[in-house]
Amino acid sequence: MKDKSIIEVILPVSLKGTFSYLSNHEIEIGKRVLVQFGKRKLYTGIVFSNNNKYDSSIKYKSVLEILDEIPVVGTNQLNFWKWISEYYMCSIGAVMRAAIPNFLKLESDTIVKISKNYDGDTTDLKEEEIDLISHVHENSKLKLDQIFKDDNFQKSAKKIYSLVKREILFLEESVKEKFSDKVEKKVKILDLKNKENLISKRAKKQIELFEVLQSFFDSNQKEIKIKDLPNHLSSNSLLKSLESKSIIEIYYDKISRFDFSNISVSPIPNLSNEQQQAYDLINEKLLTKDICLLHGITGSGKTEIYCRIIDDYIKKGKKVLYVLPEIALTTQIIKRLKTFFGNMVGIYHSKMSNNERVEIWNQFKLNSSSLFKIIVGARSSIFLPFDNLDLIIIDEEHDSSLKQTQPNPRYHARDCAIILSKIYNSKIILGSATPSLETIDNINQKKYEVVRLDKRYGNIELPSIEIIDLRKSILKKEMNGFFSNRLIDEIKLQLDDNKQIIIFHNRRGFSPFVICEFCGTVPKCKSCDVSLTYHIKSNCLKCHYCGNRYDFSKKCSSCSQETIEKKGFATQKIEDNLSEIFPQIRVSRMDYDSTRNKNSYENIINDFEEKKIDVLVGTQMVTKGLDFDNVGLVSIIDADSLLNFPSFNSNEKAYQQLIQVSGRSGRKERGKVLIQAFDTENKLLADLKMNNFSSMVERELSQRKDFNYPPFTRIIGIKLKSRNVNELNVSSSYLSKALKDTFGHRVLGPMQPQISKIRDYNIIGFMIKIERNASVSKAKNILKEIIQRFENKKINRKTNLEVDIDPISL
Repeated sequence: MKDKSIIEVILPVSLKGTFSYLSNHEIEIGKRVLVQFGKRKLYTGIVFSNNNKYDSSIKYKSVLEILDEIPVVGTNQLNFWKWISEYYMCSIGAVMRAAIPNFLKLESDTIVKISKNYDGDTTDLKEEEIDLISHVHENSKLKLDQIFKDDNFQKSAKKIYSLVKREILFLEESVKEKFSDKVEKKVKILDLKNKENLISKRAKKQIELFEVLQSFFDSNQKEIKIKDLPNHLSSNSLLKSLESKSIIEIYYDKISRFDFSNISVSPIPNLSNEQQQAYDLINEKLLTKDICLLHGITGSGKTEIYCRIIDDYIKKGKKVLYVLPEIALTTQIIKRLKTFFGNMVGIYHSKMSNNERVEIWNQFKLNSSSLFKIIVGARSSIFLPFDNLDLIIIDEEHDSSLKQTQPNPRYHARDCAIILSKIYNSKIILGSATPSLETIDNINQKKYEVVRLDKRYGNIELPSIEIIDLRKSILKKEMNGFFSNRLIDEIKLQLDDNKQIIIFHNRRGFSPFVICEFCGTVPKCKSCDVSLTYHIKSNCLKCHYCGNRYDFSKKCSSCSQETIEKKGFATQKIEDNLSEIFPQIRVSRMDYDSTRNKNSYENIINDFEEKKIDVLVGTQMVTKGLDFDNVGLVSIIDADSLLNFPSFNSNEKAYQQLIQVSGRSGRKERGKVLIQAFDTENKLLADLKMNNFSSMVERELSQRKDFNYPPFTRIIGIKLKSRNVNELNVSSSYLSKALKDTFGHRVLGPMQPQISKIRDYNIIGFMIKIERNASVSKAKNILKEIIQRFENKKINRKTNLEVDIDPISL
């Protein structure tokens, strides 16, 4: 067709591949287009390719609208998306969903309206249908999903579509731009000469406002922010009265959501001899290899080395991406980087508002001259549309938070960043005090370079580590709640010395479970196969998997006895216990429950830095790279909960967490670490006490090799999910046979995971181990064929199948 173009569009849906649409002219790759998908639904898509061959046998839908003047993503990002979709076996639409800020994804809302053809006759209608029609009539612009959320109409889908068929209701698709520029209201002074002619002497406020404007004008300021005017003179009616007399003009000026005021910057401190040697070695090794690990013990000053290297790149006009596993870490790192680099530092993570994320995104759009030369962000920052990228730093590269587990794509930011560096031809620095075994294996195979930093900055000694035997403390009755007397005595000494303390326990809430002491019933979530956690502030039981809440009652639902008791302990209970023992101290908590608000991380960290908090109780959030000068003691309340987790990498993860949290102690002078445990003879604790990382690595690698686990094999995890247990069992039997017929002994399963039901879906898992010398891509292609046959079988239609490449837990 002349002057017609067939474009391939990525849509944010789970269906594989791209979709063909007809356009009147060629549309640049990477631009957003509005298209119809299905009978009614409208979506924002991204143009993946253009100038495709027209096929006369296909009835194409046309592009409804082009949404951008310049592309929102470049070809580099699209190639990156394609790699992720292929490697992690998901649709490229799922990658688009993860990559692009929500406010750039226009999606139609289905509005339910009364049809113009409906005459109001209710003779043949059921009572529920009449209620539904009345509800629609009373609420204009009522969205379909709003109806389903209403308790009275949750199961009304069939009724709605029945009424649509009978032309009583009709469905309309409405699309609305979500992103809006931030604006500031201002006034521009037009004429200050004719006050007597324009303003009545009785209009005292107008005269007063005129005189204020005159003072601005006299100081050569003709454009004034409304917020700079006195409150009593900034009302809209008063301003409008002067505007109507052509004295001023009211307008709105587009401004940034980020503060670009001048920040005084400081020079980067001189490096110590050890840091300088590490810095020189990294630069040397990056001349011959693209990836280098900085293996530095906690407190060795890795961040200062990063800053020095970043400075080298910035001076050459290059861009840097600094990826961190936890949003909490960005607060401190941003503060330190801004000290040296000012407004060249930007931030990008999921706690930012949608408008803020779009504004950052727009800064990096193709051919856009970005004000930011350094971006600090969590794992999603790898998706930003860089026009060029020269250095990627992955700090705490071992951390499991770099892996997304739900939803698709289940990507690992470290591994994806390595591919991203190849696309941009950039260098990568990985950093950690406790590198992952996969990274160590890559070093052993000469794929990565490594630079070691074995001394703390300022030659401060590593903290002394003491293991407290809880069995002995309990037998001798030397416990106060969850604290041994030895730990209480040490807390007293540290507080008397004006030192701060961190208490680590990786379980949030008040009590991990409650139990009926009469019949033994443990209340469980109705939607998940997991016990409920008691939260004291809301006095309710919560499910930490689906978020369901249940009222707490002393009365047992099984035996009706009032014998429900709280058991175990979590961060809220530790906080309470600590306040009872030391009522005069200031205790704060850092976990998921206390950091839900946008600035909560920053507020807690700032308060702790400013010594407004004496003791910080926290989950794994307190273990990751935070740098506090005044921490004299770190305590792990229950090390056994980390040591006995049923996963092939549990020992590695436990050691990493224990070393990382221990490293928060004694940054300026030698600190202490007290670890409470029952299993004091555990080899992991012995390695920890001696700071013998290599011993742990050697033992773990030997066991992984014996039992064929990563890094000596690659793992593909598969989960089947269904609301119906019988259907799930039938599907798992079918898949089990298909997998074992092809992959044989490499298949483990079917097996029930530790939590076998989440959000009403029953779960069965499989694991495929692929040898190191075998082709993973070939294995995935075979698996795709098996999955295709599985999905085509009618018996499996109601069973969801999820694939997780390189899972971090099973």
